This record gives sequence, structure tokens and C-alpha cells, in this order.
Amino acid sequence: MSPKIHQLSSDVVAKIAAGEVIERPASVVKELVENSIDAKATDIEVHLFDGGKKIIEVVDNGEGIEPQEIEIALKRHATSKIKSVEELWELSSLGFRGEALPSIASVSIMEISSRVKENISGIYLKLEGGKIKEKHETGMPSGTKVKVEELFFNLPARKKFLKSTSTELLHITDNVNFFALGFPNISFSLFHNGKLLLRALKSEEVGARVREIFGKTLFEGLVPIKRDYNMLKLSGYISRPEITRSSSKNILFFVNRRIVKDKMLLSSVIQPYRHFLSKDKYPISILYIDIAPHLVDVNVHPQKAEVRFREPNMVFRLIAQSIKEELKRSSWVKEEINFYAQRTVEQIREKSSFFASSFFDKNVAPQKKMEIAFPKKGFYQSLKIIGSLANTYILCELDEDLILVDQHAAHERVMFEKLKKQYENKGIIRQALVVSYPLELSLKERLFVEENMEALIKFGFLIEPFGGNHFIVKEIPSFLAGKDWESLFKDLLEEIISKGVSKIIGDVKEKMLITMACHNAIRAKDSLNRIEIEALFKELDSIPFSGNCPHGRPIYIRISNDSVKKMFKRE
Repeated sequence: MSPKIHQLSSDVVAKIAAGEVIERPASVVKELVENSIDAKATDIEVHLFDGGKKIIEVVDNGEGIEPQEIEIALKRHATSKIKSVEELWELSSLGFRGEALPSIASVSIMEISSRVKENISGIYLKLEGGKIKEKHETGMPSGTKVKVEELFFNLPARKKFLKSTSTELLHITDNVNFFALGFPNISFSLFHNGKLLLRALKSEEVGARVREIFGKTLFEGLVPIKRDYNMLKLSGYISRPEITRSSSKNILFFVNRRIVKDKMLLSSVIQPYRHFLSKDKYPISILYIDIAPHLVDVNVHPQKAEVRFREPNMVFRLIAQSIKEELKRSSWVKEEINFYAQRTVEQIREKSSFFASSFFDKNVAPQKKMEIAFPKKGFYQSLKIIGSLANTYILCELDEDLILVDQHAAHERVMFEKLKKQYENKGIIRQALVVSYPLELSLKERLFVEENMEALIKFGFLIEPFGGNHFIVKEIPSFLAGKDWESLFKDLLEEIISKGVSKIIGDVKEKMLITMACHNAIRAKDSLNRIEIEALFKELDSIPFSGNCPHGRPIYIRISNDSVKKMFKRE
């Protein structure tokens, strides 16, 4: 009888470990650049071919590896960063697990060359699937060069799940941008297929690096922030309230210069803005948190993407309070804002569910399920208009029932159907700008626009390159004439790129049309007169799916007369 329990071979173990650390080419770049930074490099180059799927090469001018130690560096759990368990609580380096090089080597063809300054020559190794195939001395500048070819060549199932070249390149661009922002004292260069995409020269000024990555136009809409507390130091930039994005992807945190994701930190930025940003808009911020290493645990995620603070509530309060004070120094905030200074993070997170549960009277039975409504033909024109609630909901009566129509959702559906029809015919109608408009994009945005220029024309945007990250906009959708079309365009890019999409295909087309319809629709708080309401209802009756907006939210809610009677205890 063969045993059910057995020990995995070292080869299988290595591939499992690689799967935890290396997800895609961007993971390789991240791990190698972290090693370069920890090696005290001041100049780092990243060379890619085919979005990193074919070749990834990272070259640095760091300390290098001694010839007698290079094979040890390619073994699991080998590191120069720590020696004892206690040092895990005093970490100041980026890489410390000792998994990166052996994990990458086990799923690729790797070449590594390294030379310390004191030696005349360096050492060269070539590995295939983690096995050393070649080793000899080599002439080279001091530092280290790691070349990774054919990632996942021995894991075809994993290789099959890699995305397009453009998508993988966007993920790598993100990583390089994050490193550039976290370490302005280091020069970074990014090449793709031999073409220079990014060159960020070293600078002692964080602002210069932020401006280089985000562009001059956006940088001018940012406000510097700097606070020094006993527990932590906070610095960086936050956006003016009129500078927003449609997702939280541009709220960045660097804890001891390590880029991290943390819901508590995210909440500490969003809370101070909540009085003057709509719920679907987010500020932009680049915040640097310097904190004693023993007060933060970076060893909680295989890819070191998350951290855990010993005093999370204190960190939350200090950041939120700092942003509040910075905003109050301007004319944006007109009244005192309660920032839950005495509440815990958990209580703040539960706030939304508290309001959701207490909004409706307990005597009113909640809906079991929200279903898509299919109003009968002529439904909206049969409604008796009786008023408006908060210039947001149109109040109507039908068969003694109360009908509430969300004016924004209603007009958004109308606009979506119009734009969709235009797009499916000959494309959205364009209008030439009297003067061509210069547009500065980030590197990610630039790559996306270059890939989709012809597709963007169908959406009403005629854009031409003007060198580097600069473009010229010559035509825009006609319905955006005289409006803030640049904000819409940036939101379109943000929503699509944030999902790792590189081309306008399939669902992306509909998503763009939905976003354009949303921007052009009547907003909540817009005052409508009876004639405008009647015109809106007439258009609703002429289109399909008039019960829900393109996002799926209901356009109207019907409250029966019996339910109203129960609220007033008449039954």
C-alpha cells in the first residue's frame, strides 16, 4: 500500500514558492529593483522586450555580489538583509525573505552578472529552471545585471494566463513609477523594445519627482503637506478639491519609502474630503509616512504589498487631522468638520452600515431583491408630476402610489442610448476645437492612448502625439463643447487603465460610453422645470431598458399607498 502522505520534491517546492512571489513579469521587475535599491544603487535601468514576457533585464550600479557568495544568493532563504528573528521588527530594507532570486530562477532562463568595486572582474552565472548551466569570470562595471528570459517556460499553464504585451507593460510601468516616487534620490530608466519610456533623474526634492511622474499640469493642482509628530513624520502632496479622479488608484502611500496598500490609510485620506467631493470622486495624494520600523510589520504579505501598524487608530487620526488642517488653511472648507477624532477605525468602517440599517422605518418591509424593472410603454408620460425632492428626485403620482424618479439615473440612460446609437453608426459626432489643446499624460496614460488612437476617434477624440508624454487634442465629442471635456477624458483613462486594460475592446467600449453618458447627464441638485421633466419622460418612453441606468441602479422607485398608510399607522 503506497503512503498517502509524502514529502514534495525540492523542484516542486521551488515552483510553489515561485508561484507565491512571481505572478507576472511585473513581479520579477519589482523583486529585482528592490534588490538593486537595497544594494545601494543610485542608477537603475529596466529593459523589457514583449512586455517582459520575452526578456526582463535590470541593471544597477550597486554594491554587487562577491564571487564566492553568488551561488548562495540563488538558494532559498538566503539573504543579506537579516540574521535573526528579532531583526524582523527592525526592518529597513525592501527585500528580506531570500525568495526572489531562487524563485525567479526556477521558472525562467536567468543570467546574472555581478562585480564588487574592489574586484577587477565580475562573476557570471547562467541558470535554466534553477539549475546552474554556466559559470565564469566576466568583465563589467561594478554593480549587478540580471537578465530573465522566457518567464514560465517550464510552467506552460502559468504562462498561458499572462495578458497582452500592453497589459503586462502597464503593470510594470506602475511598479517603476512607484519606485521612482519612493526613491527620488535614485535615477530610474525604463526601456521597452529598445525605446526609452521613462527617465527619472535623481533629485533630492520629492516634488521634482512627483512632477516628473504625474506631469506639470496635475502637479500644479497639488498642495504640499508636512507634519512631524513624535510617532511618525508625514509629508507629500494632496490635491485641491477640484482635482479628482473616478477611483482611488491615485491615492498612494509610501511607508518608510515602501509602496503599500491599506484600507485604513485610504480611509484616513478620503474622510477629510467627504464634505466637498461626491461619493464617486476621489482625491489624489502621494503621502510619505516615516515611522520607526518596530511600529510597523511589513512581514504580513508574500509580496510585501501590505503592512500592519501597531497603533493603527493613532496613525489614522494623525493623517486625517493633518489633511484636515491643510485643507482648512484654504478657502475650500467653510465649516468645522467632525473627523471622528475620538473614534476607532472599526467604528468608522461600520458607519455606512449603521446609516443603511437605520434609514427606513422598521414597519416598512425591506425589498428581498432588487430586480431590473421593465416599465410598460408610455409609463413615464402617464405619471402625474407633483414636485421635486432636493432637486434630485422627481416626485410623481400614479394610481395613488408615490413614484420617485432619480433624474440623474434617468438622463444617464437616455444619454447612453443616444451615444451608443451614434457609436454603432459612424462614431460619436466630433467638433473641432478652435485652438488645438495641449494635453500632458502620465506614462501609463500615454501608452494606452498610443495603443488606442484609432479607437478613440470613434469615441469623438482626435488626438495626435507631440513628443514624449505630450499630445495635441484637435477634436472632441460635440456634446462636450463648452464643458470640462478634459476631466471626462482623464476619468475615462483612469477607469479603464486601473483595471489593467490595454485596449478598447468588448466591455471596455460599453464602459466608456457609460462614463461619457454619466458626465453629460443632468446631475443631482440640478433644478428642472416641468417642461424639462416632461421632455425627459418622453425620451425615457422611447428607449429600451428604461427602468435602470447603465450602471444598473433603478431609475424609479414605487412606494404603494398601503405602505405610506402603514408608515402613518393608518392600518
